[in-house]
Amino acid sequence: MVESNDSTWGVYVKPTSGFAPGSNDAVTGSGQVTILMKNNGTDSIHNIQSVSGDWNTNYDLVRAPCEASDITYLFIGLRDGDGIILEDDVETLLFTFQVPQGCPDSLGLIDNNTDPFIPDNSTCGIGPGSNSVGNNPGQDLSVFNSSTGTIHNWVANYSPLAFSCGDCDEDGLVDGIEDTNGDGSFTPGIDSSGLCDVCDPLGVNNFSASLSGQDALMMCGAAGEDSVALFVNLTGGWSPFTIVYEGNTGTGTFRDSVTNYLSGDSIFVSPDTTTTYSIVSIKDTPPNMDSVSYCEIHPDSLFNTVEIMVEGPLSIDLGGDPVDVTACNLDTLGFGVDASNGGAGDILYQWQKSTDNVNWSDVVDGTPYAFATTDSLIITNPLGLDGTF
Repeated sequence: MVESNDSTWGVYVKPTSGFAPGSNDAVTGSGQVTILMKNNGTDSIHNIQSVSGDWNTNYDLVRAPCEASDITYLFIGLRDGDGIILEDDVETLLFTFQVPQGCPDSLGLIDNNTDPFIPDNSTCGIGPGSNSVGNNPGQDLSVFNSSTGTIHNWVANYSPLAFSCGDCDEDGLVDGIEDTNGDGSFTPGIDSSGLCDVCDPLGVNNFSASLSGQDALMMCGAAGEDSVALFVNLTGGWSPFTIVYEGNTGTGTFRDSVTNYLSGDSIFVSPDTTTTYSIVSIKDTPPNMDSVSYCEIHPDSLFNTVEIMVEGPLSIDLGGDPVDVTACNLDTLGFGVDASNGGAGDILYQWQKSTDNVNWSDVVDGTPYAFATTDSLIITNPLGLDGTF
């Protein structure tokens, strides 16, 4: 069944290979098409137009039988098979019809083997080999090939579902676009995507996750002494999420994870060295699935890296300089400090002075001071500095 315009649909038939050497020798004796629609108040068709053969313009229907309470079955019978031309592997349009709404959420053909309303499958039939209403649903097209003496019957539905504007996996792509061959499942190499596949192969087009950090992407001190927040901004998918992220220190990598994550939540990290973070994987929680049946987001949907620059921790050798100094006028003396940085960035120095060891002020270069913003302060004449700290 395929859409020919906004509201007109058609039922096609296609013989398998080896059907008949000459179509003029094939005579169609009987036929029935059973159409399935959702039992939702718009389950009707009209304007049945025969294209090949002569099909009834009226139809019978059964709404919501006990075997399938959400389905309406519509039966269209063949009055005359004359004019049905059949060729190997060639589609022949049998008839068209219209529906109240241009693009119904569900429109398909009954499956003779698996549908619960088929008498052999019914669990609430009125007797052995019957269904709940005592009718004979199904697909039928019986063709007699007079040149070979062979009778051919309906074998299977090669495209059981019509184009649908529904979106059962909520990925933003209508079902009819995703399920190209109309078989109700994802067929690699044929379908553009899975009809109701929550782990949608095209999820990359409808889901994104971007890693970002707080305004100041740097921290001071060793791990545990300071922390910054990472954020993952998510578009699409079903919350909550499980996020696995990776840190690369330049000399090695590590991984960590968070569960029950919602878009924009904070992920606090406290590395002890400069680290670049990236998202490894994200799993969402699709509806109607248990807590362990997660759907993993396509890696091409994961964006950005964030570098956390760790400045520090600083360490100072308190066993060495600076120490007290006794000097004479016009002497040149100096103070030094042995400091090291365990992280990124440069150490900035600023020497200070005090006359009471309580109140301090910055030392500024100029006689008698020099190199006041380095690790070694030089004093060229200590006159007047007696007792200065």
